[in-house]
Amino acid sequence: MSDDGIQKQPAQLQVEMALSRTILASDRTLLAWIRTSLSLFGFGFTLAKFIHGYISSGAMRGINPDTTRNIGVAMIVLGFCGLIGGIWEHYKTVKQLEMPTRISVASPALFMAAALSLIGLYLVYDLMTESIK
Repeated sequence: MSDDGIQKQPAQLQVEMALSRTILASDRTLLAWIRTSLSLFGFGFTLAKFIHGYISSGAMRGINPDTTRNIGVAMIVLGFCGLIGGIWEHYKTVKQLEMPTRISVASPALFMAAALSLIGLYLVYDLMTESIK
């Protein structure tokens, strides 16, 4: 004996599973944006700080010290813009699905992306204010 009131209809179950797969795919896409942005943050910071330090100390010659800092800042800004674009894309996708109230727009990946975007802003601020001193 099965109680049909408790079990879900196959069509309803398929729709819910398809929505869940779409949400998970959107989270994976956001995580890919996070990885890409984090790589740009790291490489940009390396250019702006470490290579700039070597050039300024005279260990590397023939390169303008401001060039590496400017390219590093540009890479960090590019990573920040990519991260904001990924957050926006994720938000639009989840909102477009019109999910039931049991699933929130907010996910751990979204919180991580927001935190990393704040770190990216701080890196740009730090690099720009250091050059003014």
